[in-house]
Amino acid sequence: MAGSIAAEGRVRTARATGARTGVLRVAIVCAAALVLTLAIVTQAQAGIFWANYGSGGTGGTIGRANSDGSAIQQNFIAGAAGPVGVVVVGPYIYWSNPSTQNSSPGTTIGRASLDGTGVNQNFITTAKGPHSLTSDGTYLYWDNRLDGTIGRANLDGTSVNDNFITG
Repeated sequence: MAGSIAAEGRVRTARATGARTGVLRVAIVCAAALVLTLAIVTQAQAGIFWANYGSGGTGGTIGRANSDGSAIQQNFIAGAAGPVGVVVVGPYIYWSNPSTQNSSPGTTIGRASLDGTGVNQNFITTAKGPHSLTSDGTYLYWDNRLDGTIGRANLDGTSVNDNFITG
Protein backbone atom coordinates (compact mmCIF):
# COMPACT_ATOMS: atom_id res chain seq x y z
CA MET A 1 0.00 0.00 0.00
CA ALA A 2 1.42 3.38 -0.93
CA GLY A 3 -0.08 6.83 -0.82
CA SER A 4 0.77 10.48 -1.26
CA ILE A 5 -0.42 13.32 0.90
CA ALA A 6 -0.12 17.01 0.01
CA ALA A 7 1.26 18.96 2.97
CA GLU A 8 1.86 22.70 2.76
CA GLY A 9 2.35 22.61 -1.00
CA ARG A 10 4.63 19.59 -0.88
CA VAL A 11 3.78 15.96 -1.49
CA ARG A 12 4.92 13.46 1.09
CA THR A 13 4.78 9.77 0.24
CA ALA A 14 4.35 6.96 2.73
CA ARG A 15 4.74 3.30 1.86
CA ALA A 16 3.64 0.36 3.95
CA THR A 17 4.69 -3.11 2.90
CA GLY A 18 3.52 -6.41 4.27
CA ALA A 19 0.76 -4.72 6.25
CA ARG A 20 -1.95 -7.02 7.50
CA THR A 21 -5.61 -6.28 6.94
CA GLY A 22 -6.85 -3.80 9.50
CA VAL A 23 -5.54 -0.49 10.71
CA LEU A 24 -1.98 0.70 10.25
CA ARG A 25 -1.11 3.84 12.19
CA VAL A 26 1.79 5.99 11.02
CA ALA A 27 3.02 9.34 12.29
CA ILE A 28 4.81 11.67 9.89
CA VAL A 29 6.42 14.89 11.05
CA CYS A 30 6.71 17.49 8.30
CA ALA A 31 8.22 20.96 8.17
CA ALA A 32 6.65 24.00 9.85
CA ALA A 33 5.31 22.07 12.85
CA LEU A 34 2.76 20.22 10.75
CA VAL A 35 2.17 16.82 12.29
CA LEU A 36 0.20 14.18 10.44
CA THR A 37 -1.10 11.12 12.22
CA LEU A 38 -2.48 8.64 9.75
CA ALA A 39 -5.14 6.03 10.19
CA ILE A 40 -4.97 3.76 7.15
CA VAL A 41 -7.98 1.49 6.95
CA THR A 42 -8.95 -1.53 4.86
CA GLN A 43 -10.14 -1.32 1.26
CA ALA A 44 -13.68 -2.02 2.44
CA GLN A 45 -13.56 1.16 4.51
CA ALA A 46 -11.83 2.90 1.62
CA GLY A 47 -9.65 5.59 3.00
CA ILE A 48 -6.66 7.13 4.67
CA PHE A 49 -7.41 9.67 7.39
CA TRP A 50 -4.99 12.06 9.10
CA ALA A 51 -4.92 15.01 11.48
CA ASN A 52 -3.71 18.37 10.20
CA TYR A 53 -2.70 19.96 13.51
CA GLY A 54 -2.58 23.59 12.43
CA SER A 55 -0.41 26.15 14.19
CA GLY A 56 -0.59 29.56 15.81
CA GLY A 57 -4.16 29.08 17.00
CA THR A 58 -5.52 28.41 13.53
CA GLY A 59 -7.00 25.07 14.58
CA GLY A 60 -6.85 22.10 12.31
CA THR A 61 -8.69 19.62 10.15
CA ILE A 62 -9.05 15.93 9.53
CA GLY A 63 -7.84 15.00 6.06
CA ARG A 64 -8.88 12.08 3.88
CA ALA A 65 -7.75 10.33 0.71
CA ASN A 66 -8.60 7.13 -1.08
CA SER A 67 -6.45 4.18 -0.06
CA ASP A 68 -4.50 4.52 -3.33
CA GLY A 69 -3.55 8.13 -2.42
CA SER A 70 -6.00 9.79 -4.81
CA ALA A 71 -8.85 12.22 -4.08
CA ILE A 72 -7.00 14.14 -1.34
CA GLN A 73 -9.26 16.24 0.88
CA GLN A 74 -7.20 18.24 3.41
CA ASN A 75 -10.38 19.75 4.93
CA PHE A 76 -12.52 16.60 5.06
CA ILE A 77 -13.60 17.55 8.60
CA ALA A 78 -13.07 21.15 9.70
CA GLY A 79 -13.29 22.83 13.09
CA ALA A 80 -10.96 20.60 15.08
CA ALA A 81 -8.83 22.17 17.83
CA GLY A 82 -5.26 21.16 16.98
CA PRO A 83 -6.10 17.49 16.32
CA VAL A 84 -3.31 14.96 16.80
CA GLY A 85 -4.60 11.46 17.49
CA VAL A 86 -6.72 9.74 14.82
CA VAL A 87 -8.21 6.27 15.03
CA VAL A 88 -10.79 4.49 12.90
CA VAL A 89 -13.07 1.90 14.50
CA GLY A 90 -15.93 0.36 12.54
CA PRO A 91 -17.96 3.06 10.79
CA TYR A 92 -16.42 5.97 12.73
CA ILE A 93 -13.30 8.09 12.86
CA TYR A 94 -12.25 9.59 16.20
CA TRP A 95 -9.69 12.36 16.84
CA SER A 96 -8.27 14.26 19.78
CA ASN A 97 -8.74 18.02 20.15
CA PRO A 98 -5.84 19.02 22.43
CA SER A 99 -5.86 22.65 21.13
CA THR A 100 -3.04 24.61 19.55
CA GLN A 101 -2.77 26.95 22.55
CA ASN A 102 -0.63 25.86 25.51
CA SER A 103 -2.42 28.35 27.76
CA SER A 104 -5.82 26.84 26.90
CA PRO A 105 -5.50 23.08 26.43
CA GLY A 106 -8.38 21.27 24.81
CA THR A 107 -10.66 18.84 26.56
CA THR A 108 -12.54 17.10 23.78
CA ILE A 109 -12.46 14.09 21.48
CA GLY A 110 -14.35 14.30 18.19
CA ARG A 111 -16.18 11.67 16.17
CA ALA A 112 -17.73 11.43 12.70
CA SER A 113 -18.90 8.77 10.27
CA LEU A 114 -16.28 7.66 7.74
CA ASP A 115 -18.15 9.56 5.03
CA GLY A 116 -17.64 12.81 6.99
CA THR A 117 -21.23 13.17 8.19
CA GLY A 118 -22.38 13.43 11.78
CA VAL A 119 -19.37 15.49 12.90
CA ASN A 120 -19.30 15.99 16.66
CA GLN A 121 -16.23 17.93 17.86
CA ASN A 122 -17.48 17.47 21.45
CA PHE A 123 -18.14 13.73 21.42
CA ILE A 124 -16.22 13.34 24.71
CA THR A 125 -15.86 16.56 26.69
CA THR A 126 -14.00 15.75 29.90
CA ALA A 127 -10.52 14.82 28.66
CA LYS A 128 -7.54 16.74 30.03
CA GLY A 129 -5.41 17.66 27.00
CA PRO A 130 -6.13 14.47 25.01
CA HIS A 131 -3.40 13.52 22.56
CA SER A 132 -2.94 9.99 21.21
CA LEU A 133 -5.92 7.69 20.67
CA THR A 134 -6.24 3.94 20.27
CA SER A 135 -8.98 1.34 20.46
CA ASP A 136 -9.30 -2.35 21.14
CA GLY A 137 -12.60 -2.51 19.23
CA THR A 138 -14.68 -2.17 22.40
CA TYR A 139 -13.23 0.92 24.07
CA LEU A 140 -11.57 4.14 23.01
CA TYR A 141 -8.41 5.02 24.99
CA TRP A 142 -6.50 8.33 25.13
CA ASP A 143 -3.67 9.90 27.06
CA ASN A 144 -4.43 12.98 29.17
CA ARG A 145 -1.32 15.15 28.88
CA LEU A 146 -2.34 17.53 31.66
CA ASP A 147 -2.36 14.97 34.46
CA GLY A 148 -0.50 11.96 33.01
CA THR A 149 -3.50 9.62 33.05
CA ILE A 150 -5.11 7.34 30.48
CA GLY A 151 -8.80 7.78 29.76
CA ARG A 152 -11.27 5.21 28.47
CA ALA A 153 -14.83 5.26 27.13
CA ASN A 154 -17.21 2.99 25.27
CA LEU A 155 -17.15 3.61 21.51
CA ASP A 156 -20.58 5.26 21.79
CA GLY A 157 -19.12 7.86 24.20
CA THR A 158 -20.68 6.46 27.36
CA SER A 159 -18.96 5.33 30.57
CA VAL A 160 -16.19 7.93 30.26
CA ASN A 161 -13.39 7.38 32.79
CA ASP A 162 -10.67 10.03 32.45
CA ASN A 163 -8.62 8.32 35.17
CA PHE A 164 -8.79 4.74 33.91
CA ILE A 165 -5.03 4.40 34.46
CA THR A 166 -3.24 6.74 36.88
CA GLY A 167 0.25 7.12 38.27
